[in-house]
Amino acid sequence: EIQDAAAAYSILLSQKETNGIILRYSASKAQRRVGKVFSKTDSGKFSENNKFNLGVIGAGRYAQFLVPIFLKHGFCVSGIYAPSGVNAFDLQNKSKAKYITTDKDTVLNDPNIGTIVVLSTHDDHCRSIVSALRMDKNVYVEKPIALTLEEIDQIEDALGNSKGSMVVGFNRRFSTHVDFIKAN
Repeated sequence: EIQDAAAAYSILLSQKETNGIILRYSASKAQRRVGKVFSKTDSGKFSENNKFNLGVIGAGRYAQFLVPIFLKHGFCVSGIYAPSGVNAFDLQNKSKAKYITTDKDTVLNDPNIGTIVVLSTHDDHCRSIVSALRMDKNVYVEKPIALTLEEIDQIEDALGNSKGSMVVGFNRRFSTHVDFIKAN
């Protein structure tokens, strides 16, 4: 069991012939993934116009690159959703976000957030876009917006029934490699 982890690691360190140890979690996967806000700060700033207060979905490498660009253009980051980890804390430090959370709905339902920036894994884009549009939030999403035609239909429907708008980013157009190909 997970509560025996320290003893398990001691065995790994002391016995050369041990190749691995299985740790069992007593809680179900669903119970372990219960979302929570796990870091709050009072140092963040907010715009009076919540359109400029961003909720960021995803905290990976591209989010680490793109969020500072939004900040340079006057946007503020209210909340960051990430399934776990160090990247979320790093992005919070860079952006001065009010909070980071493992519960996506916390960001989507935050009344101080007017725009959702979707920078998660591709298989999550449609769900995040549709959820944000249903909350009448604006959406910035890096391509692809969807993986199937059915997902495109869902997004089109949500966009048609939303007060929010959507912008699709295509970062490769700014790549130095693309510039090189164009020039040659």
